[in-house]
Amino acid sequence: MPLWELAVIGLAVLAIASVVFYTVVTGTAPMPSSAAARDQMVAMLSEPRSGDIVDVGCGTGTLLFALAERFPTAQVTGYERSPLPYCIARLRLFAGQLRGKYQNVTLIWDDFRRRSLAGSGAVFCYLDRRSMQQLGEQLAEQLASGALVISNAFAIPNWRPLRVCRIAGNSALPIYLYRVQPQ
Repeated sequence: MPLWELAVIGLAVLAIASVVFYTVVTGTAPMPSSAAARDQMVAMLSEPRSGDIVDVGCGTGTLLFALAERFPTAQVTGYERSPLPYCIARLRLFAGQLRGKYQNVTLIWDDFRRRSLAGSGAVFCYLDRRSMQQLGEQLAEQLASGALVISNAFAIPNWRPLRVCRIAGNSALPIYLYRVQPQ
């Protein structure tokens, strides 16, 4: 077997091992949003917001880059802690910036829970049910009244959504729109 084939197989094994490892450690497998869900989530932020737009758990950046294109004057920040999706998002960001796109994007390899989300005008998420409780507590503490939160598939416990959308033909997964209430 040629050396290059061994290298490709080795990289593939490392990539799979990375995804499996981070799935076990975090308890969450990578869950990319469908194109229909992504488009609906972007559309739900109809007006430019004051403050940054943040995608927590941005994966490979599909929603992140759609937000950056839709709101080119806003600072758009993505957090991802799993190395393989982060590397893919980083490559996509680099390729886009070579073409003059995504100058408004910051990509951070870290767990958003260890960062302050204060100053965010809109937060997007597609996390698992367990993570939503922690996220809700963090957002209630850190976000200003009036900030928007848009969640794909999973509700924030004890929060009342302003709106719930279901995308026809997409397993009817809900997308939740929340507005942070005054404390």
